[in-house]
Amino acid sequence: MTETATQRQGLLAGLNWWLPADKGGCDSLKANTADGSTIKRDHRPATITDVRGHEQDFTLDKHGSSFQASPITFTAFDEDKAIQAEYPKDVEEVAKRIAGATRTHAVSHIKRMTPLTGTKPPETKKCAPASMIHSDFSYAGGWSRYDGERNPGELPDDWEKLRQTRWAAISIWRPLNIVTRDALCVGDKTTIPDELLQPLKFTRISGASHEICTLNYAPGQQFHFKSLMESQDVIAIKLFDSCNNGVASCSPYTSFQADEDYGEPRNSIETRVLVFWEDQPVLGNK
Repeated sequence: MTETATQRQGLLAGLNWWLPADKGGCDSLKANTADGSTIKRDHRPATITDVRGHEQDFTLDKHGSSFQASPITFTAFDEDKAIQAEYPKDVEEVAKRIAGATRTHAVSHIKRMTPLTGTKPPETKKCAPASMIHSDFSYAGGWSRYDGERNPGELPDDWEKLRQTRWAAISIWRPLNIVTRDALCVGDKTTIPDELLQPLKFTRISGASHEICTLNYAPGQQFHFKSLMESQDVIAIKLFDSCNNGVASCSPYTSFQADEDYGEPRNSIETRVLVFWEDQPVLGNK
């Protein structure tokens, strides 16, 4: 068997699907609480396919995610001020290239670090990797999140004009070291119909809320990852698209643990970026 064939065989790991509250799960989540890691989930084994060597087969509009090489010279990821000042321009260009958009606007950054098994999370501003299959918005939640309460400077000054054209929210996920544990996998939207997406109320730290979505289990769902990702690699993950006809609406994603995991804790940064196609109609406005 060739190396590529072996890689395409994938890893066997346990993934966490949504479980309703009447079965011990949840119908809502809160930011900055333990809800996301301690609630009961529908835990099942899954084969997660390695895309290494086949990255070009995946696109945002068909599969909901895209694996890309993205060389970068910025290295000050431990300096929050430097990230805010310098990293957005780079990640906006990456998002524009991958999405084929005419305009991009970086909204927020989250750094994540994996605590070693059996230890307390380190004293850091980094969050632990999310361990339940989810997307940051439902279709209704994407609209309400940015039409509702916002942080100062969160949106472009001409947002009211831009929102009349097609727009989407995507996450640019970049590892900061070689990923040998707690890799990120993404759901192949061609195998996940919209009716399996489960909306949940998500309450932010400010007290405002919007809908996110998790995923109901069904046979045939496919998940993919790229082995041994480095800081020069990114995954673009669609979170929301105002076009609700003919393109992937999102790509539910999660970290996962496998028997093959080893090495140092995973460090990563994910940046939410709004992307706009000013030459396309909004398609699917409220």
